[in-house]
Amino acid sequence: CSFPITLPVGRATVTEVARPGFTVDKIEAPGRLRQWNLATGTATVDIVAGDESNQTLLTFTNKATPKGYLQICKASDDVKLKGSFNFTVSQANRPTQMVTVPVGGCTLHRLQLAAGTATVTEAARSDAQLVSVTTIPPGRLGPVNLRQRTATVTIVPGEPATQTIVVFKNKKLPPPSPPTGQVKVCKRVESGVTGTFTFTLANGVAKTLNVKAGSCSAPQTVPVGNLTVMEKA
Repeated sequence: CSFPITLPVGRATVTEVARPGFTVDKIEAPGRLRQWNLATGTATVDIVAGDESNQTLLTFTNKATPKGYLQICKASDDVKLKGSFNFTVSQANRPTQMVTVPVGGCTLHRLQLAAGTATVTEAARSDAQLVSVTTIPPGRLGPVNLRQRTATVTIVPGEPATQTIVVFKNKKLPPPSPPTGQVKVCKRVESGVTGTFTFTLANGVAKTLNVKAGSCSAPQTVPVGNLTVMEKA
């Protein structure tokens, strides 16, 4: 126990700092316990006047958190999707774990986690989009957010044979279109010069423009970068 702590007469709230791997199983203060919350490890007790012989004795009893196992797998509906994906696994009051999973495979080692729920988040890749999340067995899948690439799964206590397998399935995205800009080609002439002039544009895509003397072409969409404009003789 701690040494006696002198407090003002009234009520005091005591909170146990969470320790990974353990939970509060019971809180006792005979005759003086007013409120308690095992999930947060918090108790409110009465402090009465007097010396140490009349002190409030508050006892927290802990138990080890039961453990279970998780395996993460990566599936794809396109054989062109290659490489690996990074994932984070988080649980309340426990350190976040990071793993890498190859496309078409699973984590090499099962993750041992506290029984309860775990949130699995897939890191974004510009060439892939998450389309579904499933679990084996199916009844262990909780809320899924495909846009945020997260899924909540249930971890049951037991040996590796009772593990939860979560499967993230992606589709391959087409490469992004290159950025574009616009340009006008104008033809300035001296007095008396008329007719139409022909220009070619070269910047990844060749274009031919006809511009009347003293006028400009319509805006042309071209890839960002250097542009070569040549007037035909």
